Amino acid sequence: LPMAFFIGVGLFAAAKHRAEPVHRIVLWGFVSAPLAAAIPTEQNAIFRALGLLPFGVILAAIGARHLWRHPLSNPLAIGLQLAGWAATIGGIAYGAWTLATAQRLTSSTVPLVAAGAAALALARLTSRHTQMKAITVALLAVMLLQFNSFWSDYFGDYRVRSAFWIGGNIRGAMEDIIGRTEGNQTPNVYFGTLASTSGQLDWRNDFLDTYWRFYLLKHNRLDLLNHTSRLDSAAIESVPRGSLILANLEDAATNAMAASGVLTRLATIDELDGRDYFVIYQR
Repeated sequence: LPMAFFIGVGLFAAAKHRAEPVHRIVLWGFVSAPLAAAIPTEQNAIFRALGLLPFGVILAAIGARHLWRHPLSNPLAIGLQLAGWAATIGGIAYGAWTLATAQRLTSSTVPLVAAGAAALALARLTSRHTQMKAITVALLAVMLLQFNSFWSDYFGDYRVRSAFWIGGNIRGAMEDIIGRTEGNQTPNVYFGTLASTSGQLDWRNDFLDTYWRFYLLKHNRLDLLNHTSRLDSAAIESVPRGSLILANLEDAATNAMAASGVLTRLATIDELDGRDYFVIYQR
């Protein structure tokens, strides 16, 4: 969130000093970058606006530099003092109300009072240069706190939320198959068509061969390429016994063959969220 404030100040500073070529370039880049996303009518067109990010970061840096070098105006100092009193009194009153009604403090009470106290402390500083530098440092510190929450989520819950959309646990499925071929006569490997119970095809069907080659290279088992092919459910009788088949739990064709005893389920592969998706059968 502090980036928004820094970008706003950076826009002001760059426009004020637009005679400098770098400021003109950054301003035009920031304004024109979203145009690419506004032209096509397609899903997720916002990805075409990613060019906005570096210009936004540069503008934020210009804004932080401007804040560091310029004194705080008297009206802004007064506003900071008023905001500090409002946050402090409001936080204390809100905390007292929640204690009286719910016998607890909310998670926002203490940060609100602390922010108000910090604003009052900044307003009391005698040097307006010092005030602005203190504000800049405080905003940068808030950026670190917010980034910490992003960092925790990115390496935590986000891994679970995004796993399916970046391939799922396809590594677990393919390495399980490779592990079952070690020390044995090399069996044939078949890739079934990944599909939902409604028959909708999974986008990963197009990339199974590429993933397979990648993990075979990793385990130095390229010899299995000559024993790998796509499964034709209608010609299951031509599949040699002992062959390994990769499918998914919702696929109606392989489910029917497993129910009739043509295929034997060897393993299901867990996703990060604990659900099963891939399944390995043997003919």
